Amino acid sequence: MEQTVQKQRVAVYCRVATGSEDHSASLAVQEAYYTEMVGQHPEWELAGIYADRGIAGADRQNQKEFKRMLTACKQGGIDIIIVRSVSRFARNTVDCLEAVRMLKACSVGVIFEKEGISTFEKSGEVVLSMCCEFARKESETITRNLIYPVWRRS
Repeated sequence: MEQTVQKQRVAVYCRVATGSEDHSASLAVQEAYYTEMVGQHPEWELAGIYADRGIAGADRQNQKEFKRMLTACKQGGIDIIIVRSVSRFARNTVDCLEAVRMLKACSVGVIFEKEGISTFEKSGEVVLSMCCEFARKESETITRNLIYPVWRRS
C-alpha cells in the first residue's frame, strides 16, 4: 500500500519599494527565481506569490499582498513562506516579530533566504531580531541620505 506524503504549501513574498520599471523587472526576476526554486523541491508546492509593488517596508498599512498572504496563512493554506531578506519582510522589529509569532501560532514558518534564517529553528527569532534592527537602521540611513545628501553635510 503506497502512502501519500502531503506536500508543504510554500508561498513567496516579494516587495519592491518603488514602482519604477527597473524594480518591476526585478520583481519579475524574483518571481521567476522563486517559482523555479519551489519547483526544485519535490516535497513543496507553490501556494502563491504575493508581491507588493511601490510600497515602502515601513508602510505596512498599504501592503495589501502581505495582508492577503497572512489571511491565507490563518485559513490554513500556507505552511512555509520564503522571502528574499528580512528587509523585504519588515523594517520594524516589532512588526516583524509580531507577524512571525502570529505565523508560528498558525504553524507557518518563514525562511529568510539572504540571511539564512528559518523561524523553524529555535535561534531563528533571536537572529531575526538583530537583522530587523539592522534593516531598520539601513532604512533610516537611506531616508536621511535622500533628505540630506552626504555631499551637503560637509
